[in-house]
Amino acid sequence: PQNPFHWYNLGCLSFEERNFKKALEYYSKAVALDSTRPAFHGALGRVLFFLGRGGEAAQAFEIASSMDSGNPCYTAFMAIGF
Repeated sequence: PQNPFHWYNLGCLSFEERNFKKALEYYSKAVALDSTRPAFHGALGRVLFFLGRGGEAAQAFEIASSMDSGNPCYTAFMAIGF
């Protein structure tokens, strides 16, 4: 499907099931289809963080934060170890 929300929602379900590799795949597809959504970048950053890919996670959180500077979640994740 070409609907980025489809992939984002599958990513959320996979993340909740702690299937982080699958969540990464789905979030990446969502971002590829619509890179204007800060929530997509934030979710991507969160799963990258849980996979131990801190540098990539920080980049995703920086993108999300630049799009939605009022959301403290992105800066909070950036503050815990980046």
